[in-house]
Amino acid sequence: MNTAFTDKPACRIRYLTTGLACAVYGFLLVPTVIVMLISFGLIAGPSQGGGMHPTLRLYAEFLSSSAWMTSVWHSVFIACASMILSLGIGIPATYGLERFAFRGQNMIRGMLMTPLAVPSIIISLGIYFYFSAIGLINSFAGLVLAHTVYVTPYVIMTLAAGMRKIDPQLEFAAQLMGAGRQRVFWRVMLPQIRPSIIAGGLFALLMSFDEVVIAWFISGVQTETLPVRMYSSIQWEISPLIAVASTLLSAVSFFACLVASRVSPADGGDTV
Repeated sequence: MNTAFTDKPACRIRYLTTGLACAVYGFLLVPTVIVMLISFGLIAGPSQGGGMHPTLRLYAEFLSSSAWMTSVWHSVFIACASMILSLGIGIPATYGLERFAFRGQNMIRGMLMTPLAVPSIIISLGIYFYFSAIGLINSFAGLVLAHTVYVTPYVIMTLAAGMRKIDPQLEFAAQLMGAGRQRVFWRVMLPQIRPSIIAGGLFALLMSFDEVVIAWFISGVQTETLPVRMYSSIQWEISPLIAVASTLLSAVSFFACLVASRVSPADGGDTV
């Protein structure tokens, strides 16, 4: 009897917190659901008439629009290039920071994490002034480099979390058996952090694909990305195709998160 009495407040608190969490998540998902319904013609957008007419007409218009599709391919190219560069920088940088002790290590770690604390508008202004001086404004090289600077700290943070879970004794044992430092890195370390590499790469891909502030500063008509085109369209026109673009961005984010959640637990890289 006493156990049932003491369990009632705990059950009420659990139900209350669960209901509050569901309400918050529902509130956050409502805008995305509304945009998706507009894209499929289930509800009318701001510039459309009333009525519910399920259709894929907006998707057909979006896919047949050269302007929109060009911005999509620009975003895909920049995101993939930024992901590759950030992993190429992040993997050796994280390995050096986590496995070696040297003077100034904490300072370098802090400098690498600076973009996490500085507002993107300040980063964008700094990149804009610097790229203007060296002629990288309105160029794919400039956008890729800028996005790489922006996403690399997140890659390093993800890789560092995975690398700290690996017992250094595994590397020490491999060296005792005659493996050199490079062989240990390629044959012992990389297979162990493969889930973190995948997660960090997907994180970088999504952040670059969705980034709008930096791209707004340094892109132009010839290098316009999808988020920049969406922002410009909202400023100058209210097109229902924005709903299609938003739905596609949400779908890409959902798919990437799904892939990351499937590969991370299944791989043995996070546990030793």
